[in-house]
Amino acid sequence: MDKSLKTVQTVCKVCKIFAEIAFVMLVVTASLCAFAAIGIGAGSIDVFKIGGVSIIGEAMQQSAVTPEMMLAVLVSAAIVSAAEAVVAKFVNVYFKHELKAGTPFTFEGAKEMLRLGIIAIAVPLGASIVSAIVYAVMTVGSGTGNEFEIDVTLGIGIVFLMLSPLLKYGAELNEKAKQAEVKVEEDNL
Repeated sequence: MDKSLKTVQTVCKVCKIFAEIAFVMLVVTASLCAFAAIGIGAGSIDVFKIGGVSIIGEAMQQSAVTPEMMLAVLVSAAIVSAAEAVVAKFVNVYFKHELKAGTPFTFEGAKEMLRLGIIAIAVPLGASIVSAIVYAVMTVGSGTGNEFEIDVTLGIGIVFLMLSPLLKYGAELNEKAKQAEVKVEEDNL
């Protein structure tokens, strides 16, 4: 394995690990938000207590929000966190496949990168829209006057989409190089 490919594989290993960590953290975040939302929905703001202090109650008091508003925020956060966990899992799977192939320059890898780009754009966008609708429905008539903003970062998805044809081109070059090697070997026989 040449030095450049070794560097690429090292970066892919690191990215795979980061994606695994992000996935776990996002699943935990989504679960905690859902758990807290269930507690508030059941009428208890004392879902999480540390040293006798209610974390949710303290947060509500510090930010001056109603239980209904906190419930809406927690449900929205759970939706967005779960969606981002899905994206992190797809990123992790891509890097597992890339490491197994030993190179990013495969036709399958290029297709998977294209899919990953679409997922990295569509899933967070869809989750943001759904969470905004849920938030609006849950806070209607609350008189809070607070608005929910949709904030979607398209950058990483666009980068994945741009990398896909580059990976495909690299796969084509590898294929041509292999064909040329076979032709040279046949000519030497």
